[in-house]
Amino acid sequence: MTVKKAIIAAGGYGFSLLPATKALPKEILPVFDRPVIDYLVREAKLAGITDILLISGKRKRAIEDYFDAAPELEMSLAEKNKTELMALIKTTTDVNLYFMKQNNPTGIGDALLMAEDFVNDEPFVVMLSDDIVDEAHSLTRQLLEDYNQYQAPVLGIEALSPQQVSHYGIVSLSETVVAPGLSQIQSIVEKPLPDSAPSTLGVVGRYVLPGDFFQYLKQLPEETTASNQLSLALNLLNAQTPVLARTFVGQREDISSKFGLLKASINYGLQSPTFGSEVAAYIKELTNSKRLD
Repeated sequence: MTVKKAIIAAGGYGFSLLPATKALPKEILPVFDRPVIDYLVREAKLAGITDILLISGKRKRAIEDYFDAAPELEMSLAEKNKTELMALIKTTTDVNLYFMKQNNPTGIGDALLMAEDFVNDEPFVVMLSDDIVDEAHSLTRQLLEDYNQYQAPVLGIEALSPQQVSHYGIVSLSETVVAPGLSQIQSIVEKPLPDSAPSTLGVVGRYVLPGDFFQYLKQLPEETTASNQLSLALNLLNAQTPVLARTFVGQREDISSKFGLLKASINYGLQSPTFGSEVAAYIKELTNSKRLD
């Protein structure tokens, strides 16, 4: 079955990005010239996804507003013959996007359970809003290609530094190599200490899951912590159906921290056809100045 549905989880408070996230959802914060959420929706669309459910939280109306039509703005641009800007604005409304609100951010597992009717027993993509990847190496597209070929749930992983391990779900791979860069997982441990981690392979926020995945979420004990919900449910799924892991090769930006958001803006600024040379020139200017000493 072709995967056409995706869920974007965007219900967290964004504590690490305060004070900006007091007024704005972290998904609306800009990475160079586009908000974070635009990168995720664009990645899903380019991978062939036609229906996207965005699960947000309180005080996140700005996300809906961003994807809503803006007739007054479009009219003003038309009057000024700003055709390129008009085309740019319209791309943000060219998607089947649905919204649900998670009243309390009680974990990704609880958020996904809200999407059971939307999924309707079909395989689906899960995208977490802490990660954006470059379009040339779309992780969602890679995972969908793996799913279509092997008809197995699959998630993205990436080699991390030891200092990063305690911030990610860490995967232990089995000895079964399905294809180059694609292996079966043995288990996932959520945010272990570096000394006890089974590896340094961290889960990137992209998954392709079967339509019955919700039964494993429902099996979790009530006392399961919010951060453990998805990993534990994946371990339950893996006990019944082998879960695959694709090693991601490409540019990934973790925008869950202020420094990560800044790095992402610099990297995407350098790639800009319009402003890339100016950004590069400014970085060289900084390097040659004494401001970095």
